[in-house]
Amino acid sequence: MATKYSDFIHLQNFLPVYDILEEGASSWQSFIPTAQFNEMLQRSLTAITSSEISKRRSIWVRGTFGTGKSHASAVVKHLLCDDFDSIKTYIENINDPALKSQVRNLRQNKRYFAVTLKGVQQAYDIPRFTLSLQREVSKAVKAVVPDFVVNSDFTAAINWIEGHRRIS
Repeated sequence: MATKYSDFIHLQNFLPVYDILEEGASSWQSFIPTAQFNEMLQRSLTAITSSEISKRRSIWVRGTFGTGKSHASAVVKHLLCDDFDSIKTYIENINDPALKSQVRNLRQNKRYFAVTLKGVQQAYDIPRFTLSLQREVSKAVKAVVPDFVVNSDFTAAINWIEGHRRIS
């Protein structure tokens, strides 16, 4: 009888990569805040609340595959954008008392609007990145307010072309 690899090697069940665009309603709440997450959350809060322009920067999250970057990003998104009543319980999981208080105080008075840009989306240069960002902003706004018109460089170009067509 031949021996098979499966007689010696067994694959463990694992959770697939967290998909921030296709997440379940409360799957983000399974994330356990760590010191690295607290630092990311603090940097995110600083980026949106600081009065110093030099501190109001984009956040770049990097790490190896499977380290929780997408899941952590989803938690930050929910903490900043979801209804306050739906995040109160999760805020209690933040073990840094000052950070917990900062999130609670910020969110009791403000709610932010998220636009998720996942992956490079063929954004290999500034014009393509700008177009990708404009598309995602437009999609996010239209999901909340379907009648809202989002003017962008892309729509301006289409309107210009349509207005300058030759009539034969």
